Amino acid sequence: MFCLAFAILFMALNGRSLASEMTPEVFIQEMLNEVGAELSDCPADMADPGSERVAVCARLEMEYKKFKRTWDKRVKDRIRSSLNSRTITAWRDNKLGYERLYEIDGTLIKVFRSKDRHDLIFSYFKDIEYCETGKSSYPHNLEIKEAENIVPPKLIPESKVSPAYPWIARRNKKEGKVIMQAVIKKDGTVDDVCVLRVDTPGFNFEIAAAIAMRQWRYKPALQDG
Repeated sequence: MFCLAFAILFMALNGRSLASEMTPEVFIQEMLNEVGAELSDCPADMADPGSERVAVCARLEMEYKKFKRTWDKRVKDRIRSSLNSRTITAWRDNKLGYERLYEIDGTLIKVFRSKDRHDLIFSYFKDIEYCETGKSSYPHNLEIKEAENIVPPKLIPESKVSPAYPWIARRNKKEGKVIMQAVIKKDGTVDDVCVLRVDTPGFNFEIAAAIAMRQWRYKPALQDG
């Protein structure tokens, strides 16, 4: 397990006009309406574990192919007309069902559609942790020291998602730098992302940085070969 710090710099960009603004709650409600889904209790084996996530679950009768056609058309229209939203991944098969990631107003939302049931689940992080006060499972004052016969984790280049430029920062032509801390787990995934410092607070730079870092993947560290 490695604990690393990262600096992410945001530079102001011009030339994109404001469209509508969308929140995660609005996105979820509108898409539920589009596919005719009704809110329901979350299945115990489907909902994301941990108190750091919010899960919204629904049931729908639409078969998958029709669901996908309807969903993709409707969501494309909404993403196109919203400055603060974007599609991150295409639909991916995770054995239990199909999932897709979106960024809505600085929040990473996972949409999951089950294969053998008619479950539709939205999940997303409640907020961003700050290293000084966040409830972390790892010590934030952990010092990284070089050790013999250890090869540190290496970032897999194709997994390095660049942070989206926050719409509120673009509107105000703000630039910012964020210092983040994260733990690289044995399987190469990024865990316990938290914010060490933001030099321009109030413009969602830390949210965009955390969303990007949670998607990074590493070749795990090696010891003695």
